[in-house]
Amino acid sequence: MNAWTDMQMPASCGRWIGVVVAGLAAASCSERSSQVGEAPWTTYQDVAPLLAQRCTPCHSGSSPGGGYSANGYLSAVSRRDDGTPRAAPGDPNALVLMAAAGALPGPHTALASPELAQLQDWVVRSRVAKDQYTVHLKGWMDPADTEQFHGLELRRNAYMTNAAADNCQHCHGDDLRGGVSHVDCNSCHSAGVFACNTCHGDSASPAPPKDLHGVRSTTALGVGAHRSHALGGRLHAAYDCGACHSTQPTPDHYAGYGHPDEPPAPVALRSAALPSDATWDRTSGTCTNAYCHQPSGPSDASPTNPIPHWTRVGAGEARCGTCHGLPPASHADNRCPACHQASYAAGQLLVSQHANGVVDLGAGPSGCSNCHGDASSPAPPKDVLGRTDESLQTVGAHRSHLEARHLLRGPIACTECHAVPASLHAPGHIDHAPPALVFPSVAGVGTLARTDGAQPSYNAGSASCGSVYCHGSGLRGEMDATPNLIRNPVWNAGVSQATCGACHGIPPQDGRPAHVGVTLTECHNCHAATVTATGAIIVTRDPVTGALSSTHIDGIVQLGGP
Repeated sequence: MNAWTDMQMPASCGRWIGVVVAGLAAASCSERSSQVGEAPWTTYQDVAPLLAQRCTPCHSGSSPGGGYSANGYLSAVSRRDDGTPRAAPGDPNALVLMAAAGALPGPHTALASPELAQLQDWVVRSRVAKDQYTVHLKGWMDPADTEQFHGLELRRNAYMTNAAADNCQHCHGDDLRGGVSHVDCNSCHSAGVFACNTCHGDSASPAPPKDLHGVRSTTALGVGAHRSHALGGRLHAAYDCGACHSTQPTPDHYAGYGHPDEPPAPVALRSAALPSDATWDRTSGTCTNAYCHQPSGPSDASPTNPIPHWTRVGAGEARCGTCHGLPPASHADNRCPACHQASYAAGQLLVSQHANGVVDLGAGPSGCSNCHGDASSPAPPKDVLGRTDESLQTVGAHRSHLEARHLLRGPIACTECHAVPASLHAPGHIDHAPPALVFPSVAGVGTLARTDGAQPSYNAGSASCGSVYCHGSGLRGEMDATPNLIRNPVWNAGVSQATCGACHGIPPQDGRPAHVGVTLTECHNCHAATVTATGAIIVTRDPVTGALSSTHIDGIVQLGGP
């Protein structure tokens, strides 16, 4: 703060707190006086050289001894983290005086009697005055002075309402930039007199520390985890104050229309999963059902601490796994990036996307393709980790089946191998650990794969299918004794697993006379609807929809010549 020097004030000025000193109104405001009939105060300007010589060698800099800096007025009169003043105005046993008298533990030696007397007069009689004031009280600039500090007096008079406004603006101007007093209130309040951090917080944030009483300890309810929320951290970005408090600029916030607005501040958890049930319990210092700490709601029994304690900062109240399970009870996959790709980069959580009120699923366009596939199809590539390498089991031959890339038949629908979920939380979807369920015993799944008595299965260990009609199994198919057939194709081994002749022989060696000695170009003689005279599989494209279809591997043996 800048020193308040001689203030040129009009004769009409009075101590607006209601104490008008006799004769003050008639006195010239240019006279340098303190209280009428009282000797001039000892001010900070008087004791500053003493503090600089005796105290600042230890109590200054970025890490001052005992956390106390005597370098500057506000530092010299600062309070401890619990809000108790070090230079308690009017107190002969103030900590500063005890240290000066050598009565405190540590490397404190008693000052010389004249020095100690000067310091004591400053603290006790002069109430740690910053300067000589023509109008205001001694403790006008000391935040720890509960009787005379201007901030508290403003509060007692409902801040800048009615008469309070008139008194301040009469001398300091309508904009409080100086007026006839030539003292700019904003010279101390650099963000503006009405800025949030005038009363609480500091230059980094309007959120405590400090609170309205100068307390900085996080074990105090007025401080607690304010700064942890307001500045963000490794689990979330900075929250604005509106997440828990109303930030509407109404007079009720700091002045109740002529009546002081008393603490505690109202808490409204507008970002709760269950708004009607989200509560703040001041007695226990806990939030319940708040979205930020219980995003999955009460149904998730997995989180370790969904009701955190506000004043246990740094005790792991909000570490990963305290708000939702790892994974949540409704999930089976503990790889968070698998479903929440947009919230991660290179495997690291993006704090801007986490605990922001939006559940980011995948990184795709919409629907199923959010997590796997792309805009053209929900089938990989990409897989749930964003990978596109077809040698990976999670990618493999998905598109080869879905798009009929090799034209051995038309596209094979997802439902031939998987139960396609109707919603995110449908049974068998995210409640099942990877890999995905293949050929589950669910109605409508694997109709073609089970044709002719085939019993399809998938071995995740070898990434191979077994007993699938599409690859030569079933009662008729398994009669084929042609050597080197691939009845257990490897899902991620590429095109070699499903070439012509991999599923049945050319011709099949199934004991049927009609197949004996037949060449590829002669298949047409009996299966003209399926294969051409050159031995190519017939795949038809619908001229309107562009959809591909074929009678090959459709579950029906098409018989008939040209």
